[in-house]
Amino acid sequence: MPKRKKPVGTVDDRDQLDAMFDLEDEPANATLIQRINALEANVALAYAGMFYIQENLQRLRGAFDPLTPTQAANELQAMINRMATRIQALQAYQQQLTNFANRQIIPRNGNYAGDGKLYVQFVNIGMGDCTLITTPKGVKILIDCGSDSLSDVTSLIPNYNELVNGSAEQIVGNALKSNLFLNGTSTIEIMILTHPDADHHNMLQTILSTVPNISVNMLYYGGAENIEAFTSSAYIKQIAGTTASNLRMVKLREEEQTDNDGDVVVTKSINNKDITDTAGQANQIGKEFIDPDTGEIVLYYEDNTDKQSNFKLSILASNVTGVWSNGNFVKNDANIKPGNQPKLDATEPNKRSMVVSAECFAVKSLICGDATAVTERFMLDYYGDSLEGVHKLRLGHHGSPTSSSLAFINKLANMNQAIASTGGRTTRVHFLPKREVLSLYVGHVPTNAAAHNIWAYDGGDQVAQMYFNAITNKLYATGSNDTVGFFVNPPG
Repeated sequence: MPKRKKPVGTVDDRDQLDAMFDLEDEPANATLIQRINALEANVALAYAGMFYIQENLQRLRGAFDPLTPTQAANELQAMINRMATRIQALQAYQQQLTNFANRQIIPRNGNYAGDGKLYVQFVNIGMGDCTLITTPKGVKILIDCGSDSLSDVTSLIPNYNELVNGSAEQIVGNALKSNLFLNGTSTIEIMILTHPDADHHNMLQTILSTVPNISVNMLYYGGAENIEAFTSSAYIKQIAGTTASNLRMVKLREEEQTDNDGDVVVTKSINNKDITDTAGQANQIGKEFIDPDTGEIVLYYEDNTDKQSNFKLSILASNVTGVWSNGNFVKNDANIKPGNQPKLDATEPNKRSMVVSAECFAVKSLICGDATAVTERFMLDYYGDSLEGVHKLRLGHHGSPTSSSLAFINKLANMNQAIASTGGRTTRVHFLPKREVLSLYVGHVPTNAAAHNIWAYDGGDQVAQMYFNAITNKLYATGSNDTVGFFVNPPG
């Protein structure tokens, strides 16, 4: 059969109509971009043919037997609709490929725990939270490990196949077992659980039980008065021990009751025992102290006398229930935010969330758990200098209006990366991150990132929308952009 001539828009006979129908066939061995461009060009030609027929219905009677001109135009319209659907699917796939290619992940080849570098990974665990820190000396720190929806762990992978890529649980587990974290070992030196919300700890057993003889040397927690507030407490005790020496509840907060002189009381305690100002003990876990220069609770630090590590792990807030403001003890997060900022009051466990600072080689990260505007206000009142030094922010409460007050964001003068730990395109719980909250960070981080997309919610959205398309700001959401990680070399 001779090849039909390429259609030019006029359709005067059956051969020309059949040539129009051939437009639906995609070019063989074409790239994704070429397929999209060809389909878009063919849609334009098909539209021209359809309009041509519609404008010449009387003259073209009998030209397309057995189809009438109206039926021919309708067939072209149906074909156009199919091609448009295919174009949308190909464009979505192209965006997925671009987003996946532009992930901020750490190369695993040639890097390993304890090689003298600092490693920080904000792991994509879907609608939940999980942060991995490996110090230059190889101490492994896990902050939270939970999720209310794992779907966006796998939805980001182009052509995902569970047999090839593994399940969502396996993918998260691989991050923990990689050479950047456990690296063949079975001990996590420090585990921090910011608060008892399930999406911050309910995956612990699922993920960690795949590691033979997994154990935790020291567990710190916030958000509650006792470990039993965590529904996974039985497993926590199994891997971390059952004694107070292993399970340490941290308080760093203002008290609602003032002292006898009417002055505000600030509690800094571990298991309800006050911590004293000392120099601490380098490279020793479980020797907490108050940093005399900053007032922070230091959980662990590494001595830099050998110029190999100056890592420091600190707490800036924990178990906060409210803050004093203008003579009142304020508990409502919405009352902390003046004006028309996005605002909402959070639950008490969220206000009580622990906030963790990890700094090393002149790079400081702040991991906020589900900390809220009340928690942020506490840090602003007592740790403003520390906040000014933050470079990497894991922002509070998954991009919820309960957190991210403008006063807090504005204080982060040196922030060069902001990450929301949250779901993405397929997540259908909690409806986070909110577009209006992420928008607050856009002007506060650099614009030299590779182009990427972030899915978010606005107003009453029940399905995530791509509100941040091809942005180059260093603003990320793990469920949209996958695990976000970085490493820092020692100076020199």
